[in-house]
Amino acid sequence: MSGDKKRVLTASMIAAARKAPEAPAAKEKIEVINFRVTRSFRYRMRRLALDGEMNLSQLLLACVDAYEKTLKS
Repeated sequence: MSGDKKRVLTASMIAAARKAPEAPAAKEKIEVINFRVTRSFRYRMRRLALDGEMNLSQLLLACVDAYEKTLKS
């Protein structure tokens, strides 16, 4: 692991992923995700979503898409 690069998501990467996030298939069932985060992280997530004019689900999809792109590069 000593040669591994640290992968960091930037706001521009999230914004780029937001433009074309992978939408769930029309017939794919929507699932609920429930997990605990710190209050400060929750605030950061809400702020990013608000700034990007999206909801938290859209932000999470965009973040995962952007992270997958960093893994491929």
